[in-house]
Amino acid sequence: MAQPRHRSNKPSCSASVFWLVFISVATIFFSVPFFYLIATIPHLIAICNSLFAFVVLSLVGFLLILSLWVAIMLRDARKQRKSKSDLPPNLSASRNGFDEEFAELHDSEDDDSDDHYENYNQDMISDEQSLISVGNRGVTNVDASSAQQQEQPSNAAASLIEETRRNQAYQQTTEYILKFLQFGSFLVYFIMLIGLVIFSVWIGTTKNAAQGLTRGTLNMKTLVDESAYNPTYKDALSYASKFMDSLKKGSVSVDRDANDVIHISAPDEYSLYFTQGYVHAQERLWQIDTLKRTLQGSLSQTFGVNLLFSDRFYLTLGLYEAAQRDYKLLNSADKDKLDAYANGLSFYVKTMPAIPVEYQLIGYKPTVFTGVDILAHHKYLSLTLSGNIYSEIQRYELDVLGLSASRISTILPNEYPNGFPFISQPKTNLNTNITYSTRVTSQQQTNTRQVNNLGFGSNLLDFAKTSVYGLFENILSGVNDLTDIFSSSSTIRQRLAWSVFDPQNIFSSPIANKGPYMQASNNWVISGDYTQGKQPLHANDIHLHLQAPNMFLLMHLKVTGTTPMETIGGSIAGLPCIIIGRNGNGISWSFTNAGADTMDLYELQETEDGSGYIYKGKTIPYTVKSVTLNLKDGGRAIFNITSTQFGPLIAGSLGDSLYPVRNLPKKKRLALRYLDTNIQDTSLLTFFTIPTAKNFDEFDKAFGKLTAPVLHVIYADSNNNIAYTAAGRVPLRTKPDENLGLRPVKTYVTAEEDYSWDIDPLTNQFVTAPYDTLPDLTPTEVKQQKASFIFSANNKPETPSIIRITNDYGLLYARSMRIQSLISNLVTTRTNITLQDMTALQIDSVSMLFIMNRNIFQKMKPFKDEYHEKIRKQLVDWNGDMVPDSKLATIFEYWLKYITKLASNETQYDQTKLPFSKDNSFPPSTRYALTVMQQEISNPSAAVDPNCVKFSSDKTCIGFARDQLEAVLKVLRSKFSFIPAYSSYRIHQTRFTHPLFGAYGLTGCLGTRISRRSGGTDTINEGAPSDDTLSNSFGPAYRQVIDHSNLEASVFIIPMGQSGNIFAKTYDNYLQAWENGEYVPMKTKDYVVKETLSIVEK
Repeated sequence: MAQPRHRSNKPSCSASVFWLVFISVATIFFSVPFFYLIATIPHLIAICNSLFAFVVLSLVGFLLILSLWVAIMLRDARKQRKSKSDLPPNLSASRNGFDEEFAELHDSEDDDSDDHYENYNQDMISDEQSLISVGNRGVTNVDASSAQQQEQPSNAAASLIEETRRNQAYQQTTEYILKFLQFGSFLVYFIMLIGLVIFSVWIGTTKNAAQGLTRGTLNMKTLVDESAYNPTYKDALSYASKFMDSLKKGSVSVDRDANDVIHISAPDEYSLYFTQGYVHAQERLWQIDTLKRTLQGSLSQTFGVNLLFSDRFYLTLGLYEAAQRDYKLLNSADKDKLDAYANGLSFYVKTMPAIPVEYQLIGYKPTVFTGVDILAHHKYLSLTLSGNIYSEIQRYELDVLGLSASRISTILPNEYPNGFPFISQPKTNLNTNITYSTRVTSQQQTNTRQVNNLGFGSNLLDFAKTSVYGLFENILSGVNDLTDIFSSSSTIRQRLAWSVFDPQNIFSSPIANKGPYMQASNNWVISGDYTQGKQPLHANDIHLHLQAPNMFLLMHLKVTGTTPMETIGGSIAGLPCIIIGRNGNGISWSFTNAGADTMDLYELQETEDGSGYIYKGKTIPYTVKSVTLNLKDGGRAIFNITSTQFGPLIAGSLGDSLYPVRNLPKKKRLALRYLDTNIQDTSLLTFFTIPTAKNFDEFDKAFGKLTAPVLHVIYADSNNNIAYTAAGRVPLRTKPDENLGLRPVKTYVTAEEDYSWDIDPLTNQFVTAPYDTLPDLTPTEVKQQKASFIFSANNKPETPSIIRITNDYGLLYARSMRIQSLISNLVTTRTNITLQDMTALQIDSVSMLFIMNRNIFQKMKPFKDEYHEKIRKQLVDWNGDMVPDSKLATIFEYWLKYITKLASNETQYDQTKLPFSKDNSFPPSTRYALTVMQQEISNPSAAVDPNCVKFSSDKTCIGFARDQLEAVLKVLRSKFSFIPAYSSYRIHQTRFTHPLFGAYGLTGCLGTRISRRSGGTDTINEGAPSDDTLSNSFGPAYRQVIDHSNLEASVFIIPMGQSGNIFAKTYDNYLQAWENGEYVPMKTKDYVVKETLSIVEK
């Protein structure tokens, strides 16, 4: 018989003490990184669904684990004090002995002793016999009458044995489960803790260190001393030698005011531009460096083979090669200014305390800059505003399909529409034939504000304002975002390659199909005769691709030396100077894109062997340049750049196609001639000169140096002068035919083989239109004509017949009509126009496109469906304001997309599908569809467009419009179960995508921001949609309003913020103000200084 093994019971408090200590320590370890994370990036947690979900799920997970641990602690404590079960009196002693044995068994289970379980089972029979003998112990006289009584304790013992077996199995299973939960909770806790610690440490070490010194004193003498034993400083000083010479004239100060506007004061121009480069690097190094690598054609060397296409594109166009040529042609003084800015960038690269987070994730380091890099950056910006090539390719594709020239011009109109305003005819700007309902605005005071409290909240208490439903919605959305981390096996570099530098992404390459609305900007100036301050009010909003970080910074530059100068406004990251703004002499300037045709395509007939092309009956061999690139992670890429006398091949055989061209005939190739790569670019000299201009003549002379892009420039000064000039270089064509320049020139056709650009026989350079022959309106002419205002919205100037800025005026131009109407109404009714009137005008979101075409909905036949008819009537009565939460705005924007179906079958354009539909669309044909509908209304007896006859349910264009409205209503209700509100969480979001973080799972929201704002297709506050959910990625990248009666009352704003550091408060602190139509003061004096960095010689 097995002898009982006794073990002394542990004190009941020992388990409880252990768990209390463990839980306390674990809570502290979790709380430190958790609350540090919340305190460090509260605004990111507040706006980022996936980060918010990460934080919430971490907290919920920890609380669940904590609850489990507390339950285990209480169970262990209870187990030691468990009360005994009731037994018959004569078994109490037996039970005591059994409890002792069972307690020993349970202790062995706690020690995970499997062999104890086996010994216990082997001794079970003897234990049972012991229990039975114990039950009979002490009975001396047994007779028949007491047999039944004797069996009772025996039966009870048997029942106890069975119960013990069941309890043993149950407790054993329970222990296994608890140990599994215990082990699992420990594992989950430590994984979660490690993740939080790593994330917190990464944020903590990255957040502020990468920006470097923004306050205090930078002593260059100290750096010189330290360079003796610090090779990094020694290398850095090689870029700062001339800067230190400038510091002998005086120190440099960099102020960041209460609104985060950057103010730089320096003793001379060299030190000014050096410091501007240094500050730009502080705020936007990765942005500037990445663009440099893009233009150099070295992205694949940094990020991998997936970016080889981008490298081929830029190396083929030759932007960087042209910048190298232009830099050599500059005089030494102009080179010094470019070098100063580049050296400032390089000095920061060599002395920065920590590299920005983007470099850490990708695993490479920034490199230094040169003056050539700066010139190349400007050429990139010019290229993004040169879009004529896209419409040329589209017309060429229709020509290949067999459409006649007249039919092509119908589907893709190029004539400027009748009745629309010209820039340089100010008298016609008083046309008020188009009426509208002026948008009611609540702005009655200057809409400027301190931006320190802007953004999306500074702590998690903001979430208390959110509904429970909204919180769950954010969490669910964040969980979906989190799953994206595991949705692909792609590495971060691969994701970066496909989503950031994909050739169709405008950040790295301007070759995306921009569509007809991607050249939109507005500017206007109102004479002081009509303003409250009796001086001009001058406004500008530049519409560009919206990205994170933004292209612009708000800066104030000042030289205090013997040749003082001052300027404030929008500065572009990667370029010196102020590009848009005002100078210290009371002159302000603004511009919009003129849409000049500075590109021509040439169709070539290739020889049979593919070695050249046929021109004027002769075989001309290609010029072939072989390029070898070393790729990231090993390997090499070898490709050819093929050139002709007209320019590089951009579409043709495999390996030569940079622009997608459908149905390109066999042995036909397209070559591109681009003016900016063929003439010297002196554009930056314009912006070096403007700060010192004192009057219009000096200002006009400065813009005479502008090469590209071609701009509509508006001028104003504090002497109540306003003016306009077109600036930039436009090629002179030998045969200014109306059809040429709209499509590729057929070089193999005799009638077209002589079409080219004029060449100066002495210099063998292309001849451009003289600056003084471009359209302009001087201050004297304005006063002679008694013009009340001047404006441009990418509309047409009145040009001399010899000068053709472009033959292609295919935009909608509704913005120009809206601006003309609003300002005309102001100047005809008031003589006290204020700055607030200008800011309200900049955020106007009424669709003149809808107002001009409202009659289409009026002329539609009523729907039999009650709901559809209700919507049609609402559209007829709608004011056209494209504001958030408007369902009619959603319907109208989708209807604009659906009517492009009218041309899709004829054009066989199968690359773009209608939203939520298998049907095709032809996006550039919006104006065509609206035109044929209006023609049918104005002249019902005229022939109906053949596409309307073919594709309409009643063979009319208005019937087609009605069909598409019905289709939109059906598809929206089918897709969403309701009509989604405009700019809601599903529809028309303005997304500012960070090139790196916008492409990678959880970190995507660290850099990407979403705005819920007003605006639509061709509204003043531009918000044209770009995808099926009407998402918007194009709009005002910079706004300014300058009051010449009080220059210090002027205002400006950019979306996002000054910094490119995703963890900085200044990364997105302007976004809410920009969305609301608010501004920050444009002050050059009496501003509140928040931080000051002084740079001294010693």
